[in-house]
Amino acid sequence: MTGVAACAEAGRAAEPTGATPVEPQPVLAAELDMDEFDPCSALTQAQAGQLGVGSPRPGTSSEGTRSCIWAHYEFEPRETFYVDATDLIGIESIDTVGEPFRVGPFTAVNARGRLQNFERSCSIVLSVRPGQILQVNYGYHGARPMTHDQACRRALEAAQMVVENLTRR
Repeated sequence: MTGVAACAEAGRAAEPTGATPVEPQPVLAAELDMDEFDPCSALTQAQAGQLGVGSPRPGTSSEGTRSCIWAHYEFEPRETFYVDATDLIGIESIDTVGEPFRVGPFTAVNARGRLQNFERSCSIVLSVRPGQILQVNYGYHGARPMTHDQACRRALEAAQMVVENLTRR
């Protein structure tokens, strides 16, 4: 898995501000064909503009699945948003901190970490259906102060946009 982290507050795990708590079972929402899904279609150009990042750049995750990154490096805030969809693992296999919550119709978790800089990054993992997840990662790469909680708020903002687009399909 390319990157996962968890939001924490005062030493205890917490879901991002604005998230709705939920039971831990996966939500069977929109069908997402992993062979057909283009992660670079996860955000519209207007949404990327709202987030302050540029055009999408396709890539490949460490597992070989298709991914996409939106970045802004020229000046502060230097940040990236990354979307990766996989049918190689389900949400039940994610090492999480805190309680599952909903982002739209999807069950989501903050995953415990493989992101390089925990304090400056966050990953929200959405359960698309059993055995399929969609990750929305945020990373801050600038010189300004950034907390993990702030990073999780940015990741949630992007995840809500991604879900809005998925539920329109």
